[in-house]
Amino acid sequence: YKRQQYQLNTSIKVPPHANIIGDGSDKTIITQTVNEPVFETVNDTRTPSDAGTQDDPTQTSNLNQAREIKIEGMTLETTGDNIGLLLNDCANSEFKDLQIKSNWVSGTANSTNSIGIKVKKFKKFMMSFLKIQFQIITCP
Repeated sequence: YKRQQYQLNTSIKVPPHANIIGDGSDKTIITQTVNEPVFETVNDTRTPSDAGTQDDPTQTSNLNQAREIKIEGMTLETTGDNIGLLLNDCANSEFKDLQIKSNWVSGTANSTNSIGIKVKKFKKFMMSFLKIQFQIITCP
């Protein structure tokens, strides 16, 4: 398989029951070019016109939360004050063979968003993380 590289200018919103499978962490590279997470899990009620609703905990329940998601076999690259993978109310999901790279400052975060994986507002939590690597990169 040849190496595939993709550039983003917004977060990929991952709904419940989604499977996003790359060809391997060294073969599928997704680079975020703006100050947003590479991937962000969302609940069943999320639509493009109600972007703010996802941050309202009253809109998420055990019945509609992000769940049964699988993300595997890719590298997520970001820079600056940014999150690689933002898991909002995510449950029963699997994350495998991922490299998360950024130019974070080793030992001291610039902010709470200088992080590889952020788990936020969970109601019911059961996830599997297998073969996850974090790497600090030097950016020009």
